[in-house]
Amino acid sequence: MSLLELNSTTFTATGEVNGPAFAAAFAIEGLIGLIANITVLAITLYQRKSWKQSSTVFFTSFLLANIITVMYMLVSSISIGAGEWIIGSTFEEKRATCTFTAYVIWLDSMALTMTIAAISFDRFLFIVKPHRHKYLMKSWIALIVTISLWVLSAVVNIAPFYSHDEYKAGIYDSQIGICLKNFIILVTSLWTFCFTCRFMQTQSEMPGNNSVYVSKKWRLFGIFGTMLLAYIIAVIPAYIFGVISIFYTLPPAVNVTAALAYGSIVISNPIIQSYFRPDIKIVLTAIIKKIKLKVTRRYQNTTQTDANMELE
Repeated sequence: MSLLELNSTTFTATGEVNGPAFAAAFAIEGLIGLIANITVLAITLYQRKSWKQSSTVFFTSFLLANIITVMYMLVSSISIGAGEWIIGSTFEEKRATCTFTAYVIWLDSMALTMTIAAISFDRFLFIVKPHRHKYLMKSWIALIVTISLWVLSAVVNIAPFYSHDEYKAGIYDSQIGICLKNFIILVTSLWTFCFTCRFMQTQSEMPGNNSVYVSKKWRLFGIFGTMLLAYIIAVIPAYIFGVISIFYTLPPAVNVTAALAYGSIVISNPIIQSYFRPDIKIVLTAIIKKIKLKVTRRYQNTTQTDANMELE
C-alpha cells in the first residue's frame, strides 16, 4: 500500500526508518510541488487561447497527475509523522481507505507514464509530420486520448483487487507494469526522441534551410526531451533498487530514497513547463515584474520617508 514496509495494524512505515525526518522531507517536497503545479495549472486555465493546442491538453493531464501524487505525498507524510493512518476511524475503514489510496497512486503513476508517451507522439508529429499533426491532433482529439488514457489506467489497475482479497500493487506493478508502462515509455518515447532529434539534425544541415525555423523547432522539442529526462531521473532509482532487491535484501532507507526521488517529478515538471511554454512564461514574467515594481516603490517610499524625518 506504500513505498515503505507497512505495519499491518497502523498502516504506517516500519523498520529502520526515521519517521519524522522522512515525513518532513516528504511534506516539504509535496508542498513545493503543490504550489508549483497549482500555479502552472491556474495560468493554463487562465490562458484560454492555449487550449486550442493539443500539447496543452497533455501538459494539463500531467499537472493533474502531479497534483494527485502531491496529495498522496502529503497524506502519507502526515500519517508517518502521526504514527497511524489518518483516514478512517476503525480498522476496516483504515484498510479500505489505505487500499483505495494504493489504487489511486498506481492509477496515477500509469496515467502519468502514458501521458509522457502521448506527449512524445504529439511532438513527433508536430515536428516531423506537421501537416498530419494539424489534421490528427486537434484539441478535442487530444482530450479524447487523454480521457482514454485515464480510463485505461483505472480499468487496468482494478485487477489486483481480486488477488487474495488485497491490493497487491507491488506484485502487480513488477509483472504487468513492465509490459505496459516501461514498454510504452521506452519504445514510444525514447524512439520518438532519438528519431526526431536525428531528423532535426539532418534538417539543420541541409543547405538553404531557415536556421530560425530550425532553432524554433529545437525549442519546441526541448520541453519533451527535458520532461523525459526528468521522468527517467525520478523513476530510475526505484527500478534499480527493485532489480537489486530480487537478489539482496535492501535496508528501508533505500525505499525512502526511491520515494523521494520519485517525488521530485512533481517539482521538476511544472518548472520545465514554466520555462518552455510561452503562455506560462509570459504570465510568470509579468507577475514577477509587478512584484519587483511594488517592492521598488515601497523601498523608495520608505527611503523618502526616512530622509524627510532626518531633515525634520
